Amino acid sequence: MNTAAAPFTLARVRCYWRPVIMVGAGVVLLCLFWFASRYPHS
Repeated sequence: MNTAAAPFTLARVRCYWRPVIMVGAGVVLLCLFWFASRYPHS
């Protein structure tokens, strides 16, 4: 394996996981807002 291939594969992995992380964060935020709006504040 040469040194030119390592950054390319690392960039591809990073680019692959970025949408997954963004969707996961969006789902977490959506659930937080949904649960916070369902229960009245005291």
